Amino acid sequence: MRIGVLGSGFGQAHCDALRANGHPAEILWSRNLARAEKAARAHGVPRWTDRLEDMDGLDLVTIATPHHTHLDLIRRFPLSAIICEKPLHGRRISPEQRVRPGAPVFVHYSFPFLETARRIEAAVRDGRVGRVYRVVVNVRAWFGTPGDPLEQYLGVASHELAWLIHLFGALEYRHHAWRRDPLSAHASFGNDTVEVDLNLVQGSRYGIIMDFTFFGSAGELRCEGGWYGEQGWSFQPVLGDGVALGPAEQSTGGCIWLRSNTRFFSQAIAVLEGRLAAATARAEGVWTLADAARVEDAYGPMLQDA
Repeated sequence: MRIGVLGSGFGQAHCDALRANGHPAEILWSRNLARAEKAARAHGVPRWTDRLEDMDGLDLVTIATPHHTHLDLIRRFPLSAIICEKPLHGRRISPEQRVRPGAPVFVHYSFPFLETARRIEAAVRDGRVGRVYRVVVNVRAWFGTPGDPLEQYLGVASHELAWLIHLFGALEYRHHAWRRDPLSAHASFGNDTVEVDLNLVQGSRYGIIMDFTFFGSAGELRCEGGWYGEQGWSFQPVLGDGVALGPAEQSTGGCIWLRSNTRFFSQAIAVLEGRLAAATARAEGVWTLADAARVEDAYGPMLQDA
């Protein structure tokens, strides 16, 4: 399989995930040729370019560029399979943009492939806490400077929202409130089964720290963790009514977030090679264009005044 990567920033994580799955990229593109060369050399990619036409004819193109470029780049390579970084676009996606004839498109949300997420999902689906009727997620993010609410919500909170849609099905926008300084964003979503509060605030320490509470008719699930800057990613044990349902998930022996990336890429590649049914991968969290557009549907109204 001939593979190319678009993007010299997070595209480097794509290079690592591809190589870990035995399918190294053969070319890396960036608008800035010097950055393309630096990233390619750092990750063992033999060719680099700043010309999109050099990416034509590849079996698989992965996209890790700014989110507002994603849909144009997906359309630019109609004959190549695509793995596109989240979010799909950051605005509502029209019906005709949700399907593409020919080669498949997968949108990369890593969260479902964390062991912590899988443990919570199993507890929810097994009915350990009864019927889940409300979920509250609090995310505290700080990257050294005040952030734009729109970009922070797209870059950080879209992961949690996408995962909850994976768990509970499409969620409708209810209401939201923004504050820019200090950053604060509260949003509510829901459907006939569950109501979700997803809050993003400016943190007091460098990183992305999140806590989850799942309220069920027969108990509660709780978990806390995230990215602690130089300490890396980790999650405390998932608690069912205060009892640990398994061990903590820590980045000993490798970053757990990069491992979740690798798992996603493994399943997407297996589908492309015919070793895994697309429906099976989709159930695990390997999303199509139409699946990923449900995230834009949910948060689209709240971004109009951001």
